[in-house]
Amino acid sequence: MVIFIFEVKYPISSLIMKKLLSFIILLLTLVPLVAQQEKPNTVKLNFYGFLFRTVSLQYERTLNDNSAALVHFGYTLPRSLPKSLFSIDTLTNNGSINQVSSAKFTGGIQITPEYRYYFKGEGNKGFYLGAYLRYANYGISALALHRDDSFSMTKTYQYTGTWKSMNIGLIMGNQWQLGENLTLDWWILGLQFGTNKISMTAAGDFSSTNKSEYIADVTANFKDTKFLGGLEAGMTNTEATLKFGFPSPGLRTGLCLGFRF
Repeated sequence: MVIFIFEVKYPISSLIMKKLLSFIILLLTLVPLVAQQEKPNTVKLNFYGFLFRTVSLQYERTLNDNSAALVHFGYTLPRSLPKSLFSIDTLTNNGSINQVSSAKFTGGIQITPEYRYYFKGEGNKGFYLGAYLRYANYGISALALHRDDSFSMTKTYQYTGTWKSMNIGLIMGNQWQLGENLTLDWWILGLQFGTNKISMTAAGDFSSTNKSEYIADVTANFKDTKFLGGLEAGMTNTEATLKFGFPSPGLRTGLCLGFRF
């Protein structure tokens, strides 16, 4: 049984997705309003993303002397998850075992539309404040060991699932123009808050597993977790499931090298 303690939360509703798409469309419709500027487009690569095995690109379109619309795209490559992100009940008094042997991201995307206001009034140059929406969808997997008691066989199961999140945030930063074509964009600090949810499933032969004990173990492991919501654990003869979520704040930062055209 896999017991994760990610900062993850509630399902991404169709209403939220519609709002995200509407926001992106609004930014794109503002593009024709761009002032007569020599090079209003900038494509950037975020070097901070490489620290988390993420390829992170951003497109910025200058709207006028103070405003810009941006869309950020990121893809996280498969990587291991640190043990601090989950809790494992390895052994109980009756000899039951619930243990994670590995856990990792299997890849995922982030989409972040953003609006910026530049105080200097010289296009996308100088100090700025921005507002953004951020949607992420990652795949996760883990191998888990399970045993009902000291007299039962230990079984290995492959858990797979998703981590979905939606956040709204504010960001401040500074962008420098390096010569005719290059820019350096420092996301000094972004603060965000939103919702996340983890959903995991393992397929296998659970016909001889004590299903009520599985649910009780899950509940016990999460009972002291603050702000936990939507906890659902279930088991049939062929499938074990685990779902949970909770809201949490987050930080955003980055350092991007851009090309203007």
